[in-house]
Amino acid sequence: MTGPRIFLPVVLQCSATVGLWGQAAKKPEYLVKAEYMAYVGQASRFWKGTDGGSSEGPFQIGVIGRSPFEGNLNQVCEKRTIQGRPVKVLYPRSADEASNCQMIFVCRSEADRLEEVLGWVKGRSVITVGDSKGFLPRGIMVNFALEHERIVIWVSPDAAKKGGVSFAPDFLALVKIYSGREGAE
Repeated sequence: MTGPRIFLPVVLQCSATVGLWGQAAKKPEYLVKAEYMAYVGQASRFWKGTDGGSSEGPFQIGVIGRSPFEGNLNQVCEKRTIQGRPVKVLYPRSADEASNCQMIFVCRSEADRLEEVLGWVKGRSVITVGDSKGFLPRGIMVNFALEHERIVIWVSPDAAKKGGVSFAPDFLALVKIYSGREGAE
């Protein structure tokens, strides 16, 4: 597993090519978000039991709802490993299908049932990610927001702690922290 000291150069390399707070060269929004998801996975630390399902085999990312990625997530993940594991993208439609995921991305199409989807992974260490306004106060751990034409990563340490996940300090120094008071996306 890669430690925080090794992770920082990887993030800095990402920020040099796409800009951690946005895109240096104009890239499609969901290509950048797919790249950020890989970095979120790399920066995560699971401490409550296991990381989702199994700690062996591929690192599984579940996309819940109508995917906006248009193949970008698969394209990014086929080239990477997360925590030394190959990455597999799934499209679960139920709690059972999501049971082995280490990360889930909740699409905007699922905003009305966010609490139900978060319930699928309650009690297990699974990183929850979204990109919709209002997801952070409702319990998502990581939310991507478009601010001044740049993609910003917001992290809720409280939601992560409740979910048995923590993030590398080097990563947290580069993102915006949601504490429940800000008007975050």
